[in-house]
Amino acid sequence: MRTYLKHIAKTQLLGIVDTKIDHLNEKVFLLKRSGDTLFKNFGINKYFISKDLIFPDALQLEDQLAKLEHLKKRISKIDLYKKSNIVEFGSLVITNLAIYFISGGFGLVEINGDKIYAISLASEMGKVLEGKIVGDKIDYKERTIEIIDIF
Repeated sequence: MRTYLKHIAKTQLLGIVDTKIDHLNEKVFLLKRSGDTLFKNFGINKYFISKDLIFPDALQLEDQLAKLEHLKKRISKIDLYKKSNIVEFGSLVITNLAIYFISGGFGLVEINGDKIYAISLASEMGKVLEGKIVGDKIDYKERTIEIIDIF
């Protein structure tokens, strides 16, 4: 059951990443096309002036795209059947308070009625959970979190 939940979570997150990648690709395309029009309409030789100086937003978007592509590769490599004794990247962590999928910072994702927090290890909660094992109890923000299982 939990492996199925991890599979659905992974698939849904990859869908979210793909949607974001498509959206950013469209923005980059439109920015570059508007830049080409600008160069053409004003007779600017695009080989002498860097578009990066005129359209820094395109550089920023391309950087975001590269990060999303990297995250997509990492999420794609998550082993659905790996049963780990320690919280690490790719873990599905069942606690007494919530379910966490250590994958990428996407926040709350609802899957088949289950609420799962897709978080990165760099997040505050990710740092709290990293390296913990089943049975560990963590005092966090006036609550006690107990790790019930890790997949």
